[in-house]
Amino acid sequence: MTNTNYNFDTNNTNNVLAEELSLEAMQAKLFGNNNVSETQTTVETELNPDLMPSQSTMTMSFVRNYKDETIAPAKVEMNKATKIAIASYVAVVCLLIVGIALCSFFVSDTYATLAVSQGEYVSQQETLAQVEQAIASLTDEQLVELGLSMGFVPIDATNSYTYDLLETRPEQTFQIEGNWFDNVCDWITGIFG
Repeated sequence: MTNTNYNFDTNNTNNVLAEELSLEAMQAKLFGNNNVSETQTTVETELNPDLMPSQSTMTMSFVRNYKDETIAPAKVEMNKATKIAIASYVAVVCLLIVGIALCSFFVSDTYATLAVSQGEYVSQQETLAQVEQAIASLTDEQLVELGLSMGFVPIDATNSYTYDLLETRPEQTFQIEGNWFDNVCDWITGIFG
C-alpha cells in the first residue's frame, strides 16, 4: 500500500475561500458576471423580468393605510313573492305546532279518563265480588225475605202478564250461484281470514 501525502498550503487555501465567499464573487455567481455592460443588463432584464427586482421595486413601500370604516350590513330587499312564501311557511309551521299541542292535550285527556274509568271498574268488581259472596252464603228463603224487605213483591197471577208470540215468516234460505271470481275470493278469504 502506498502512502500518498498531500501538502496543502493553508494560507493559500484561506485566500481562495475568502475570494469565493466574498460578496462580489457571490453576486457574480448568482447574477452573472460583473463585467457585463449596462445595456446588456437591461436587455436581459427586459427579456427575463424574473432575473432580478428593479430598483424601483426595491424602494417601494408596502405599508398600507387601512381606514377604520365600519361596514354597514347590506339591506336585503325581498320581493312580494318571497315575503308571501316566508309568511305562509311560518303560518304552516305554527298550525302544525298548534295541531300537535291539541292532539297531545286530547290524548292526555283520554288517558286520564281511561285511568278514572279503570279505577271505577276495579271498585265495581270488588263490590260485585262482595255481593256474590254474600248471595252465595244465603238460602232461598233468606233471599225471598231480603227481596221483600227491599220492596220487591212475589210473582203471582195479579202482577204477571203473558204475551202470545207474534207470527213470523219461516227462515228463508237463498241459493246464490257463484262464478269463478267469487270462488277465488272465497278461497283467499279462507286462507287469510
